[in-house]
Amino acid sequence: MNSIYIFLMFDGMRELTIIFMSTWKFALTFPIAVYSLNNLRDILIYTNLGGLLGVLFFALLSQQLIRFWDLRIRPRLVKRVPSRTVFNRKNRRFIKIKNRYGFPGIVILNPVLLSIPISTFLVIKFFGRKKRYLAWLILGQFAWSVIYAVFYLYIKNDLLQQ
Repeated sequence: MNSIYIFLMFDGMRELTIIFMSTWKFALTFPIAVYSLNNLRDILIYTNLGGLLGVLFFALLSQQLIRFWDLRIRPRLVKRVPSRTVFNRKNRRFIKIKNRYGFPGIVILNPVLLSIPISTFLVIKFFGRKKRYLAWLILGQFAWSVIYAVFYLYIKNDLLQQ
């Protein structure tokens, strides 16, 4: 933990680190954000900025990956493989999440169980790249950020009082 603390001491680096970490794994960023930043406003600003950038970046990346797969890889596979759909373990899991929870489930599970890249990819793949879907992902992330920040600040304050 000392190496993380030394890295976070440099001016501006802790904010950039929190922004970068929250683009990938939003929920795991909050203990570090609460430890290094002391007020709720800064925690919410930097984690949500990272989450927002993560959703937008991975939406563009997912769209490009899906397009590359459909144009370059799938035509080569179709020539070799019979025209039946192949369900492997990963495909079954994605379809199970989509069918069981739907879009609201992906929004709710986004920062909790899924990470921002996976949930954004699922939304782009199954629901398309519509602005309202990305807006709902970002809105769900904002709601979870308030819950996480208040929870970890409460734990931090409770531990300091003892």
